[in-house]
Amino acid sequence: MDDKKTGMNQPAPSLWESNLVHAMRTAFRLSSHPDSRKILGAIMRNQAATAALRHRLQKEGVTVPAILIISATTACNLRCSGCYAGVCSSGIRKEMPLESLDRIIGEARELGVSLIMIAGGEPFLRPGLLETAARHRALPVVVFTNGTMVSERMELLSAHRNLLPVVSLEGSAEETDRRRGAGVYRQVTETMQSMRESDLLFGVSLTATAGNIDSVTDPGYAVKLRELGARMVFYVEYVPADPDAPQEPLSAEQKATLSRRFLKLSRQTGMLCVAFPGDETPYGGCLASGRGFVHINAAGGLEPCPFAPFSDRNAVTDGLLEALRSPLLAEVRKNHHMLEEGKGGCALWSNREWLAALAGNTGCCGKSGD
Repeated sequence: MDDKKTGMNQPAPSLWESNLVHAMRTAFRLSSHPDSRKILGAIMRNQAATAALRHRLQKEGVTVPAILIISATTACNLRCSGCYAGVCSSGIRKEMPLESLDRIIGEARELGVSLIMIAGGEPFLRPGLLETAARHRALPVVVFTNGTMVSERMELLSAHRNLLPVVSLEGSAEETDRRRGAGVYRQVTETMQSMRESDLLFGVSLTATAGNIDSVTDPGYAVKLRELGARMVFYVEYVPADPDAPQEPLSAEQKATLSRRFLKLSRQTGMLCVAFPGDETPYGGCLASGRGFVHINAAGGLEPCPFAPFSDRNAVTDGLLEALRSPLLAEVRKNHHMLEEGKGGCALWSNREWLAALAGNTGCCGKSGD
């Protein structure tokens, strides 16, 4: 059978894994605090064994992603224009207990997951969430935050350097405050200065839109972020999930510009620059549904991607191993070569009606939880 037709081509995982290891090595190089280097060094040295575990489970019919993204809360203290999380989590009424989150992260490590990403909502808003994630010191935990509450938890971040905060900006003060609220830019940049003074390894997440693509990829702006202490920059392509917000997805030309510029910026600044989803062509297409990463929503529903809020398994009730056997995820992986990106940053979001049919529902979150 033709691997290209089935979508089960094998080179992608190897390339993805090698790039992930390179990213971890870069993060280790960029860290300066001895505790950070000790933790990241130990994690990095374990990557070969972790990848081997994933490959063994793949032969047994279980696709384990290198990266597990967990949107561990729906609560947020901001109301950002066009926020995809607010739309995609609208059907969730009850968040998973922290005991379940603790168990899921532990299971992820045992199954060979290399990296945890915690998103929201606003993770710093949920009591006990960061402490729960921090206990798993054998895993790097990237925490995406709007940055307005970080200053209150500096002691925690200094004590648990496997937690890597990534604060959100939209470019300039004007661009950030227009989307996130008056005064947010000042508050976030002051927080960045505090994290720099505490010698924390942290990053910045930039939502790349048709309106700000030139400013957020300007070399001068990247240099300013580094001067503020950032060592990682995530360029997240805007997905027009909210029909009531300005529709500003990148054009095909702008996507190409982003792919070209972020690599150049990484070389120029020495920072770790990552585009999401970025150009997935070298990996054989979309990396969601376990090919590279998978998403768990706040209720435990296992979803292909944060932008694909459909689920047929729940990691809380089913356990992570059984949830990863999801027929929905398997079907997406089998047909990922058919996923063509429409206008809007994410092939799965562009094909959400197909996903809803596969999941057996037309609601936002399927069997993700009530």
